[in-house]
Amino acid sequence: MNDGRVNVGIGMLSSYVSKRKVNLRKSLEDIIQNHPEISKRFKSAKALTPVQGWGLPLGSAKRKISGDNFLLVGDAGSLIDPFTGEGIGNAIVSGRIAGETIVSAINSGRFDAEFLTTYHNTVYRQLSSEINLSHKMQKLARFETLFNFVVNKAIKNQTLRETITCMFEDLDIRAKLKQPSFYFKLFFNK
Repeated sequence: MNDGRVNVGIGMLSSYVSKRKVNLRKSLEDIIQNHPEISKRFKSAKALTPVQGWGLPLGSAKRKISGDNFLLVGDAGSLIDPFTGEGIGNAIVSGRIAGETIVSAINSGRFDAEFLTTYHNTVYRQLSSEINLSHKMQKLARFETLFNFVVNKAIKNQTLRETITCMFEDLDIRAKLKQPSFYFKLFFNK
């Protein structure tokens, strides 16, 4: 953000939070204050607001996003990327498709579920590959040992660090991260 400000957050699946009784607000504050690497980055930082939080409707499952007289876009349609937690891009895509569908509905005088299904199908045709890949990446991140191994390798290897950073925007790179050969190369290359 501007003027040296940053938006800092932490996320975890709600099922994990419930099962482990995790207080994410306290965990975030603890990490910022006590983590050996992260706390250094925040030693001169000042919180501008209290820690806030809410659940994100992730696109991990395909949901009905259209019906009689309605279209759901962005967060309302649970279209948030399950791995990155980013939702603005998918909200823009679904909003554009919703606008086109609404124009078509007005022109045809049809607002029924059958007609508006074109919106549902178009959104998922455009976003499914990204959302499905992100959901697989989310599942991979559950393997704590493997995830920590990759992160520790990335700390020591600038090329790997840049690759992982690019995967948030490049689906081809993200797809490589779900291939066993990627991890095989990590184990045997320094």
